[in-house]
Amino acid sequence: TMQSENQITTSRISDKTLPDYSKYEDLALKNPDLKKYLDFERYVLAKHLKLEGNKEKSKAIIKQIDMKNLNFKQQFLLLFPTTTVKLISNFKKFLVKKGIKLSTYSNK
Repeated sequence: TMQSENQITTSRISDKTLPDYSKYEDLALKNPDLKKYLDFERYVLAKHLKLEGNKEKSKAIIKQIDMKNLNFKQQFLLLFPTTTVKLISNFKKFLVKKGIKLSTYSNK
């Protein structure tokens, strides 16, 4: 999992071995909380890939997500164009510098 939404990394996530959450899908069929957790982890991964410009991997991961398990902000960031998501990300960084922290990682 990603440790922090604002974590500074020196390497691209695309260059790393990505986790395969699909091997847990059989268990998730019987456990809705596990499915929700897996979808959240996929959201984090897909968002980072999208921001890196890796459309293919991001789209493949997004297809595995049940959008009902994500909040509106999370759905918005996955479904909107990368340029929009980058603008939002840059604006968010600006707000952090001003002492205002926003996150899509909560269910609110």
